[in-house]
Amino acid sequence: MTEAATPAVSPNLSTSGGLIAARDVPRFTEAAPMRPHIAHRSENLRRALRVALALACALGAFQMAGCQVTQRLNTEMKEAVNAQLDEVFGDKNLPTDQRLVSEAAVAIDRGEYLEAETLLEAALQVNPSSAAAKLNLAAVYEATDREQKAADLYASLVRPAGDAPVAVEGDERLSDSDAARIAAFRLERLRNPRWQQSARIAPEGEASTTWSLEAGRAARMSHQGSAANMSHVELTSASADEPAEEKAATTGAEVTLKKPVEVTLATYKTEPAATSGSAALWIKHETLFGELTPKITPVELGKSKGKAFRLSTGPFKSAREAYEFCEKLQAQKVYCVIAG
Repeated sequence: MTEAATPAVSPNLSTSGGLIAARDVPRFTEAAPMRPHIAHRSENLRRALRVALALACALGAFQMAGCQVTQRLNTEMKEAVNAQLDEVFGDKNLPTDQRLVSEAAVAIDRGEYLEAETLLEAALQVNPSSAAAKLNLAAVYEATDREQKAADLYASLVRPAGDAPVAVEGDERLSDSDAARIAAFRLERLRNPRWQQSARIAPEGEASTTWSLEAGRAARMSHQGSAANMSHVELTSASADEPAEEKAATTGAEVTLKKPVEVTLATYKTEPAATSGSAALWIKHETLFGELTPKITPVELGKSKGKAFRLSTGPFKSAREAYEFCEKLQAQKVYCVIAG
C-alpha cells in the first residue's frame, strides 16, 4: 500500500472503562500512540505466550484426568503466568487486555501486522468490549487491505441513537464518546475515497472545506449497509442559532444569489462536534448527499452567543436546486435552509 498506515490507538486511558481520553484525541485526526516504554523484543512475547499456553494445558490435563488440583498449585500457576506477562509487558498494574493492546500498538508501528492481529484478538478474548483493541484491530484490517472487515468493526463501535452523544462539552463524558467519534471518522474515510484524513477550519471569513479531495486513494469499495446503525448527531435548532433571515430563506424557491448557492445544515458550539456531526450526516444520508462534500465555517453569533461553527454544503447550480435538496433532507427530519 502506498498510503500511510492508520496510527495505533493507546489503551492507556482515563478511568472511564478503557475508552480514549479527550486529551489523547486531536480534534480532526486519529490519536498518535501514547504507550508505556516497552523495550522487550517479540521473542519475549512468544516465550511468555508459550509458557502461558503450556501451563494452561497442564492445568487442563489435571482436570480432565480427574486429579484434585490444590488451591496452592492453582495460585502458583496463575502467578507464573502473570510473572511472564509482567516480564514482557512491564507495568503489572495494567489489566492484561491493555498490556496486550500496548504490545500490539508497538507491532503496528513496526509494520508487523500478523503479530499485532494475534495480540489484539487475544486482548478481545480477555475483554470483548475493549474499544482500543477494536480500533487497533480495524487499523490492522485497513493496512492489510481487508477494508470490509475494518468498516464493519468501525461501525460496531459507533454508538446507536440514544446512547452517549458523539461529541459533548466538558471532560466528564468525552472519554465515553471518543472511541465512537474516531470510529465514525475512520469509517467515513473508508467509505468515501474523496475524503482525506486531514481536515481544517479556515480563518474567519474564508470558505472552509472540511474534507478535501484525495487523489492517491483509488477505488474504495462501497461497504453497503455497514453504517445502518450510525449514531444520531443532535443538531442545534434554527431558533437558537440561525439568524432570522436564514430561517426565512426557504420560503421562496426563486431566491437569486450572486455568490454560489449553499445550504446550511447545522450550527455547532465546538469544532470537534461539527466534524463528527458532518461525518454522521454523510454516512446516514449518503444517497442524498451524493458527490456533495461538507464544509465547516466559523461564525460569530453575537456577544451573547459567541463563536460557533456552521456546517453547510454546496454549491448548487441554482436556488431552486438548493431548495429542492433541502426539501428532501427535511423529509428525513434533517434541518436544512438555503444559506443567505
